[in-house]
Amino acid sequence: MEDIVSILKIQKDFLSGKGSSPSAISDIENELGLRFAEDYKQYLLVYGIAAFDGIELTGITPVQRLKIGRASCRERV
Repeated sequence: MEDIVSILKIQKDFLSGKGSSPSAISDIENELGLRFAEDYKQYLLVYGIAAFDGIELTGITPVQRLKIGRASCRERV
């Protein structure tokens, strides 16, 4: 089974960020009171944020609409 990082990088028109640090990921998990799945953590470590073929994925980014913390809190309401 392929991992998320491998699947994403072969997508049409793939764009990504520079990746996030383990401490940034841990900080977001603590802020949200949850633990991310290991494949999502790997995505965050490698890319931080990504987009392909008109699809944007949330992550760790200064872009407000795509911040995982902001998007998660918005969905909890």
